Amino acid sequence: MKYIAVFFISIYQKYISPYKGFRCAYASVYGGDSCSQAVKQIFISEGCIKGFYSSRSRFRDCRKANEERKKRWRDKKGDCIELGCETAEGCIPDKNGDSICGGCDMPSCDVPCDCSF
Repeated sequence: MKYIAVFFISIYQKYISPYKGFRCAYASVYGGDSCSQAVKQIFISEGCIKGFYSSRSRFRDCRKANEERKKRWRDKKGDCIELGCETAEGCIPDKNGDSICGGCDMPSCDVPCDCSF
C-alpha cells in the first residue's frame, strides 16, 4: 500500500507540481524539502496509516508557513519596487534570500525584484 502512495506522490512531483505555478510554502519560508517530498519520506519510513497521521502535522506547519509568507508580503508591500512584478504581493524571497516575482520554481518566474525581506 505504501508503495502505491509513494508512486502517486512521485507522479504528482514529476507531472503536476512543476506546472502549477507556485512552490511549497514550507520549503519557501524554512528551506528544506517540499511537503510532497517530506510526506513521501514519511510514507516510506512509517507506512500509509501511521504516515497519514504524521503527515498532518507537516501540512499544519505548511499552512503556518503560508501565513508567515503572506505576512511578509503585507509587511514589505511598500518596500517592493515594481520591476517585472505585477504587484508587491508577487515579490517573494527565493532560496538564496534574493527576491523573485511569483514564487514558483520555474525559470520563467525568476524575474528579479528590488525587495528586502
